[in-house]
Amino acid sequence: MGSVHIEDIIIANQRLKDVVTHTPLQKNEVLSERYECNVYLKREDLQVVRSFKIRGAFIKFPALVKKNLIMELYARVREIMLKV
Repeated sequence: MGSVHIEDIIIANQRLKDVVTHTPLQKNEVLSERYECNVYLKREDLQVVRSFKIRGAFIKFPALVKKNLIMELYARVREIMLKV
């Protein structure tokens, strides 16, 4: 994997802003006690699709698009995802 540049982060944010839900950090008492520090977990399992993988899919997919048909499919999948 190559370096991540600020431009990549901005592009990813633009692609994801209407797709993903902002999920909370939640303190995990068991891990916090075990490691004697505050351990917080990012609750990506609270996404509509219950997976962090949606981020990777929506970031990568447009880079693979070559034909208009694929763009239409992308738009339809996005529409369906937003309705769930």
